[in-house]
Amino acid sequence: MNHQLTHTSIPDPSPAHRGSAPADAGAPGVARARHGPGAPSLFTPMSFRSDFTAAYPELERVCREIGFGPGLSLGRWCTSPDWALLELARSASPPQPSAACDWSQAEIDELITCLVEHHHRPLRHELRRLGILARNLAHCYVNARLSTLDQAFVQLETALCAHLDNEEDEVFPRCLAIETANRGHQDGTGSRIDVTTAIRMMASGHAQSMQDCAAVQAALDAAMGEIANSDLVLVHRGMNALVADFAVHTALEDGILVPAALFAEEQYDASRQDPDAASPGPRLAYAQD
Repeated sequence: MNHQLTHTSIPDPSPAHRGSAPADAGAPGVARARHGPGAPSLFTPMSFRSDFTAAYPELERVCREIGFGPGLSLGRWCTSPDWALLELARSASPPQPSAACDWSQAEIDELITCLVEHHHRPLRHELRRLGILARNLAHCYVNARLSTLDQAFVQLETALCAHLDNEEDEVFPRCLAIETANRGHQDGTGSRIDVTTAIRMMASGHAQSMQDCAAVQAALDAAMGEIANSDLVLVHRGMNALVADFAVHTALEDGILVPAALFAEEQYDASRQDPDAASPGPRLAYAQD
């Protein structure tokens, strides 16, 4: 049986809910800090209007309509911002795929910059956005399908964000360190840089993330077969785009970054055994040989 569920109404913020900027209000740049463990993410009370509209230009209109102006974080502007986060999450569209690019002649650091800016960061935003929608559905309606979806999404969001943190904090720095060492710039510690172990962890994270994505999509299919709700449609559309981009993202890492980094590690180990064998770090073209 197909049940019709309408999404919750979004109340207008009362004057009591709208906060004025205190003297120590943060600057918009705070919400644009580099992602990492504990770093601010989009779709939180710490986010500024400029952060929302930079990632999702279509939210400019929504911000004007609800009165969310520049210069304040969402939490400073509104003391109870959940309604606004939900409205913004509903109004945003999945990011457009990044343009196709030939990375065969790029440096490792150039590819890593692309991965972080054009794949990791939008992925973090979408996990947060879709999570808001999924949690709202589970909160507003007593339904086993929606509870299963919420649980599956919490698992995906938690594990995938941890995986992205690991790549940015462990894998990418080691790849960059190997490239730098092969150019003759040692870190001064004399310790060996281990890329292989970090890459194995990354590969394991890719496999787990794909399993978690599949679990969310299965829960979505089950819920949409039983429930008619516009927020479910938004989550379904967002998950399709997320999975498609994650496939591109992992292909760049597994197919180009990993072979290049492993080749660089071989050069690095050879140079440690025979310093005269040291040579400049490879371009990513080596990954395709």
